[in-house]
Amino acid sequence: MYSDEERTYSVTYLRDGIVTFNGWIDPEGLFQDFVRDRWVITLQCVDGLGFLNHLSFVNPLTFQLITGKQSELDILAVCLKRTSILQNINTSIGIVYDGLTESLNVLENVFLNANRFIKEDNNTIMSCKEVLNDLLEPYGATIASINGEWYIYKANELYLDNSTVDFFRYDSEGVALAPPTKTVDLSQTLGSQIDSLYPHHCNEDQKMDIDASIGAYRVEYKYGLTQSLIDNSTLINIAGVIADWNIIDAPSLTLPASGLPHVDIISNNNSGTDLTVLESDMYTVDSGFESVVVMNVRSYGSIHSPHWMRIEIVLTETDPPNQNYYFGDDGAWHYNSQQSIRVDNITATNRSSLLSTIEVAPAPADGDLFIRLLQPFKGGTPDVNFRVDLCSLQPKAVQGQTTPTGETHTIQRISKPSSKIANTETVFNGDNPSDVWVGTIYEADETTPTETWHRIGFDMEDSNKPLLRIMAEEKIRMNAKPSRIFSGSIYGWFSYLSVFTINGVSGKFMFLEYTYNTKANIISAKFKEIQGDELTDMEYTYALTYDNVENPTIGN
Repeated sequence: MYSDEERTYSVTYLRDGIVTFNGWIDPEGLFQDFVRDRWVITLQCVDGLGFLNHLSFVNPLTFQLITGKQSELDILAVCLKRTSILQNINTSIGIVYDGLTESLNVLENVFLNANRFIKEDNNTIMSCKEVLNDLLEPYGATIASINGEWYIYKANELYLDNSTVDFFRYDSEGVALAPPTKTVDLSQTLGSQIDSLYPHHCNEDQKMDIDASIGAYRVEYKYGLTQSLIDNSTLINIAGVIADWNIIDAPSLTLPASGLPHVDIISNNNSGTDLTVLESDMYTVDSGFESVVVMNVRSYGSIHSPHWMRIEIVLTETDPPNQNYYFGDDGAWHYNSQQSIRVDNITATNRSSLLSTIEVAPAPADGDLFIRLLQPFKGGTPDVNFRVDLCSLQPKAVQGQTTPTGETHTIQRISKPSSKIANTETVFNGDNPSDVWVGTIYEADETTPTETWHRIGFDMEDSNKPLLRIMAEEKIRMNAKPSRIFSGSIYGWFSYLSVFTINGVSGKFMFLEYTYNTKANIISAKFKEIQGDELTDMEYTYALTYDNVENPTIGN
């Protein structure tokens, strides 16, 4: 069993010919007796989720960095493939953003910026476990390997839905299966052998503990200032497509081989009219947002007179819609008056690469900000090629002004407060009406930031809430009163994804810990009582954060 690689020996466990478990032999803890000529070894098998703590969030085939906007389902699939266990994915999350059809899977219709999963040193990539936690925790969701498949589910749904749950079905790549959904009944009954129940209690080690309720809970969302609103700032094309850019005038554009970071624009315009060659995607910003445009431009070709590279910086106003502001050479915004900016003046003696920085004045209104690369001005003959290998739209840290680093969402019980305070939970993605923050969550169009959400099956008066407020409220509901923790041995097999009623004990229970001895046919387990009743005494507080976040206190 000795091996340099943890994932050397795969395991498939079947009961009555049906796959119950896929995983790996965990070599840790194995021993060999050098004294006796016969000995018994115990093999511990794991599902591979524990390995994700040491595996970075990269493409599982090429190990390249994943960038740009990705659906939460695709992110989930990438993380799970890094376990090297390729099995179907089932998801059930009863929360959607306001405006999303409730019959759709939220994970398939919500997008995150994968650049968020690079840590603050701009070098270290988050582990797949960190990414999974950040993706699932705002929903209060859990992941487990059950019956040879992955299941993503919410504990409070198991409480509310009478243990019957509808799951969306996908293969290991995140591609929908046929049929696309299935209904699973998770209800189980546990009791004593004397009651003719199977499975049943065994080993006489059953006991009940009490876990205190929670009086307050705080979620901290760390924004993460984006390095550039335009992910593809180096204008890399893949098979002729430039991500985050739209090609308007293809004849004036020369693309390099797929994957190389630049474009060439021909200076063939002496008409005096601005003509767009490339236009960036639009990025939602608030009034007062300050930015910096950074470009690197160089020319080549025979030059006998000046040629100019020009761009437009445009803000399309939100209200009233379709009204444009243009940023001019004078450093001011001009309302519905088209302006262009000279980036580079190329002459016979000035043909080197030039890095230009344009300080953009505060946005005059809420709207969508974008850049147009124009046909360069042709001052003479022949034509000149301008090579652009950088066009970045960067948020500007305003000097002398404190910029918030995040926000907190706090829920506190009013009428029946507990003295127990849950530790503050930190997440890296949340709602934000601006593209400025790399942690912004996006709707299915990959452009519109999410703002409010609601739980499926509840009155719409429960809507119009930030996702992280719902996260905090559900944490309080699940811990609204002291919960019973039941532990002990069970003779027989249960799936980990089960909802139990225990003979002689009121309430519903679900597994917290689970180890199954295949030889003895005994489960060693710990269950927790499930709660989820609606509460009327939850007080919500929202605050921006500028430094370290403290745990809440009752009454604060």
